[in-house]
Amino acid sequence: MPSATLKIFLVHGDAKRLRTAELSNWTGKAAAAPRSELDDLLARDEALNSGVYFLTGSDPETGKNAVYIGEAESIRERIKGHLDKDYWNHVIFFISKDENLTKAHVRYLEGRLIDQARQAGRALVKNGQGSGARLPESDREDMEIFLEKVHQLLPALGADFLLPHVSQFVERMGRQALYCEIKGHRAMGAVSSTMASWCSRVPGRHRNYGHRLTSIRGSSIRVSACWTKAPSLPREMSWFLSRIRNSPAQVRLRR
Repeated sequence: MPSATLKIFLVHGDAKRLRTAELSNWTGKAAAAPRSELDDLLARDEALNSGVYFLTGSDPETGKNAVYIGEAESIRERIKGHLDKDYWNHVIFFISKDENLTKAHVRYLEGRLIDQARQAGRALVKNGQGSGARLPESDREDMEIFLEKVHQLLPALGADFLLPHVSQFVERMGRQALYCEIKGHRAMGAVSSTMASWCSRVPGRHRNYGHRLTSIRGSSIRVSACWTKAPSLPREMSWFLSRIRNSPAQVRLRR
């Protein structure tokens, strides 16, 4: 995904309460709140627009995370229809600030999001059936861009149900999937075309390290920070790390 500037407004100064989120150079907008502040959320002007929404919580029968994905021409009125369901405790919705989302657009988004959530397998999708709509090619491409922004914003709002499990990532990437474990830290990732090109220029005796560690994408700490705690590493690894700090790599290691 391309880099972007994220702006989150905490309405009450608390990241767990009502908040809105926007990305630079994007006409979309997200709003999120716990169920206890649903009235405040639905009183906002954004809730009058068409869009897609997510109701998240726990399934009472299995105890697993659960999500309901819906679409509406009026977010406010549609979410009110879910008040009889007690499994959800948080709501997030996405709208377009220029009000360009039509009924066909939001039905397309809903269908794609339901499929993606089921494929990710992180939460029980409470929708009884799929959805979707046929769109002209240009509209479809616009909605795929909208979906990409939804994927960027959801984790920042505390929702990870669209993120694939590591096992699914490895299966999808096949031979290009990478695995790294050093001093108790583990990482999964994939070779990017930029890094593959960069590593082809690594001198021969160091090249194996380059290919093993290129573009490891995880979460928290940079791979170089991990190795500073491991002084027993071979010189070849130290050489590679000294170069990779200044490379175009996005090398990260998950704890």
